[in-house]
Amino acid sequence: MLYYLLALVAVISCSISVIFIKLSSENMYWLAAWRLLVAVALLAPIFFYQKKKHHDTFKMKQVWQAFLPGLFLALHFISWISGARKTPAANSTVIVNLIPIIMPFIIFALTREKPTGREILGTLIAMMGVVWIGVADFSISQENFWGDTICFGSMFLACFYIALAKKNQDIPNIFLYITPLYFFAAICCIIFALCLGQKPLGTYSTKELMLILGLGTIPTVIGHSLINYLMKKLRSQIVASMALLQIIFAGSFAYFWLDEIPHASFYFACIFFVTGVLIVLIPQKSKA
Repeated sequence: MLYYLLALVAVISCSISVIFIKLSSENMYWLAAWRLLVAVALLAPIFFYQKKKHHDTFKMKQVWQAFLPGLFLALHFISWISGARKTPAANSTVIVNLIPIIMPFIIFALTREKPTGREILGTLIAMMGVVWIGVADFSISQENFWGDTICFGSMFLACFYIALAKKNQDIPNIFLYITPLYFFAAICCIIFALCLGQKPLGTYSTKELMLILGLGTIPTVIGHSLINYLMKKLRSQIVASMALLQIIFAGSFAYFWLDEIPHASFYFACIFFVTGVLIVLIPQKSKA
């Protein structure tokens, strides 16, 4: 039960990222870099404490295991920020949460973990909610087309990044994994920005600084860190299915902060999300 509550906290924390992104004026490369650097700064003391504590089992060569997921995370953040700004919050959140469809294939390729029958059934029911919103709410237009396409690619990158947390099980503590991961991701974002000639904002207002701090703290340090932790504690399809609840919270946040009023279909789709997730989470009675 504790892990499920942590997963709910992670979902709510990640859901608010689209609000921070839409309210921020920072370049997408530098916004991704700043949020990651904020996360590294906050987690660095814990990292060094855990490194000292696990000096017998944690070797510096294990730090490099975080490089590949860090690269995927950097590309995911950059593409997610770009896509989220080009399409309504409902569209971007629905697309990026198609992860449960792709996750089983990637996890099986990396770890040979297969989804159970209940996980498949619950995921299919929850995905019916995604399809329902997609058919009813998606505004297929030239203006939103590229935003939807970028978010779709960002979903694949997020899936690979999350799945690698399941593969990297030998690292003794989650902070020894996510802190280098965020650091490598930040460096990648900065390199991309410099190579493409992208410059950060010259002057940062108090509002912009608070948005960056909030983006680095809530969706990143809390949300993404918990997701990586739970990939080591729960079955991957459970984590991916619970992530679908982001659509409910993101839609609610967008209503209050961005004045984006959800279509009536949004509320009906929420029934599918909750039902599907409950089917995945409620354990079967063990046979005598």
